[in-house]
Amino acid sequence: MIAARQKTPSVRRRVPRVGRAPLDRQAREFVLLLLGHLVVFALSLAHDEIVSELVANGHVRAGFAESSELLIGLLLFVCWGVLSVRMARLMAASRAERTDDFE
Repeated sequence: MIAARQKTPSVRRRVPRVGRAPLDRQAREFVLLLLGHLVVFALSLAHDEIVSELVANGHVRAGFAESSELLIGLLLFVCWGVLSVRMARLMAASRAERTDDFE
């Protein structure tokens, strides 16, 4: 015999909820940008260890270790800058939207 399945209504939430209040688009984007900053910061702290592991595993030649460390540092710096510019634009748009609501 096949057991009858209990039907439960499928509820799809469009916006993830934190506590009781849903996050709007700008709040989600801000949280993701903040997490991006944290990831880039953690990688920048460990980029020299990452390069030494790449050299030890044979992915990078020992002669290019310093150059690859500088390249990874530059890439992380560019990522940090892009994240910061996007966060500044998001905050400016949010501020403009907030002042438009009061007028």
